[in-house]
Amino acid sequence: MDISTNYNTSIVAVARSISYECIQARLAVYDLETKYQTPEFAVRYDFGGQRLALSRDDQCCFVGCYNVHGLAAYSAMDGSELWRRKDLKAVQSVDSFPFDDFVFCGREGVGHLLCTKTGQTIEKLRGVKAVYCSPFGRLVLISARSLEVHSPLGTRIGKITRTTFAELDCCFSDSEILVTESGGAVRCFDLASLELLWTYTLQEKGGHFLRLSFNQALGCFVGIHWHYKDSTAPAMRIVHFERRTGLVIREVPLGTTSRHTFCLAGSIIFTAELRLVSVETGKVIHEFRQHSNNDDHTA
Repeated sequence: MDISTNYNTSIVAVARSISYECIQARLAVYDLETKYQTPEFAVRYDFGGQRLALSRDDQCCFVGCYNVHGLAAYSAMDGSELWRRKDLKAVQSVDSFPFDDFVFCGREGVGHLLCTKTGQTIEKLRGVKAVYCSPFGRLVLISARSLEVHSPLGTRIGKITRTTFAELDCCFSDSEILVTESGGAVRCFDLASLELLWTYTLQEKGGHFLRLSFNQALGCFVGIHWHYKDSTAPAMRIVHFERRTGLVIREVPLGTTSRHTFCLAGSIIFTAELRLVSVETGKVIHEFRQHSNNDDHTA
């Protein structure tokens, strides 16, 4: 399953596999404010990586596959296929831009920057695996051999040295950038100077932060920590960080080991069980109806 949303939007898209052999999934769109959910639509999708993204206007869903079907755009309203790039094999990540009509297709080898309206390649980005865009400006973190900060894309303003083999997530505030790495620490950098502001190092081994966001309402960074080795500890918790010092303000048990993402400017977590969880309290504030396997709303 993949879950995708944009930073300030109330719209969330969810793709769940129903057949690995046919590379098929069902896609549904949820409105967190009105609590409306669309019927499910059939899409071509491979589970693994991050192969789902919403366009910046929430009108299109971009869904990727590893093998024959490549990358496609679907209408978020009725599930109709708008365009497909079958030539883009080995899709591993799909990311849309909040400030341009671009979608990045991360692949094994050469990444492609595409036009969201037509699917045509705008630029080939060799060695780029993923991109992380700021919702507050035209800043982009590029995941390549090193972590590069661009403003705008194509203009490098600095680098962040990796401490492990791969980053897991990145988020921006209006003045900082936060990065988490696999098995590693969470680090915060000042955007104006790219100087390291603070590092949060886990006391226990066998855990890392899967997701990060900036909570605008609380004015702090938030992250989801997964303790994957210690069965006696809570599997996941939400940690609140003071933005300039890294001081832990509070920790909230999350109570799920499924896929999830931050929504509504870091104030809500949307889980694979279709629950909305308050980042501030950890309480479930809404549950969407689970589509049954007999629901026949495919496009």
